[in-house]
Amino acid sequence: RLTVTGGRLKLGALTVQEDAQLTSAFLTSPANLTATSLTVGGNLTLSADSEMNLAGLGYGPATTSNGKGQGPGGGNSGGNRGGSGGGHGGVGGASQWAYFGSPYYEQAGGLAYDDLFAPTQAGSGGGQDVGGRGGGVVRLAVTGTATIDGRVDASGTNGIPHWQMGWGGGGGAGGS
Repeated sequence: RLTVTGGRLKLGALTVQEDAQLTSAFLTSPANLTATSLTVGGNLTLSADSEMNLAGLGYGPATTSNGKGQGPGGGNSGGNRGGSGGGHGGVGGASQWAYFGSPYYEQAGGLAYDDLFAPTQAGSGGGQDVGGRGGGVVRLAVTGTATIDGRVDASGTNGIPHWQMGWGGGGGAGGS
């Protein structure tokens, strides 16, 4: 397992194989949300049994139970009514809540931002303090041939359900 902590890695050639994983350091605040940049002067090979994993390395969830997820498209929160999904290339998923005859509530999903066809930003976090984290960002610059048979994962993570109350946090949006 290779973890990139400085945000940039420059190599002559790179082969990731035999169930290996290439990932980035965990991003703790919006201030250090930078892309993991891989510059390969030769060929890049990611074998079928290996992966580049940036899942959940984007913007974090809300910091309070009634808060909005972090990032430009952070998911919304209705306090004890759950949180909606974070947005990125599209609008995040809405949350819905009703409890035995009580009024029906819905929180709109986080807003869309970034370029839909050439995204460069991290995914936003879900609403609620138990919301999911957004996905991270990877930039590849390969001079030779890039052969990617494995998995490149920049997905957001799931929100956590509140088992007693029937609501939970919204999921984080995928990254770039």
